[in-house]
Amino acid sequence: LREVIVEYLVGQYDAGAPMLMLFDTNAGQLPPGVYEEFCVEDLKYIATEVKRRRPQALMTVFPKDTDISPFNDSDYDVVSVSWTSTPSEARAACPDKTLQGNADPFLLFGSEEEIDRRTQAMIKEFGVDRYIANLGHGMMPSHTPEGPAAFHAAVNKVKYEDAPRPSAK
Repeated sequence: LREVIVEYLVGQYDAGAPMLMLFDTNAGQLPPGVYEEFCVEDLKYIATEVKRRRPQALMTVFPKDTDISPFNDSDYDVVSVSWTSTPSEARAACPDKTLQGNADPFLLFGSEEEIDRRTQAMIKEFGVDRYIANLGHGMMPSHTPEGPAAFHAAVNKVKYEDAPRPSAK
């Protein structure tokens, strides 16, 4: 299976995809020892092999709701963070990676003010260096356009020079 995934990702890159993502949405369903034993090395191999074939490819992995620390020493450029982790936990687990996430998708059902407040707090806790503001999982079919619009507006309010930087290792 991992060879098929590598071929698919290389094809996506060759077709113009600017970033390749491995989205392991069920990672947290496995006990941690089982996930590390049976999944982590294959996921690391996929990144290494794609990068061997396409060195300029940018890659991200999203091991949803499980320990992300095994990916700190991987060839992934970005590690996505579930809303079930705090930004400080994520930074401690992957201090060498760009992190992406981790707003709770249910936040997008909130008021514009609530979305703004929580998004600003999330960004301040992550810091702006080596960080991509995003949801901690995907959109829901029942989301209205107003929620994502408010999230996008809240992210765009952050000024780089005014935002905190992650702590040095």
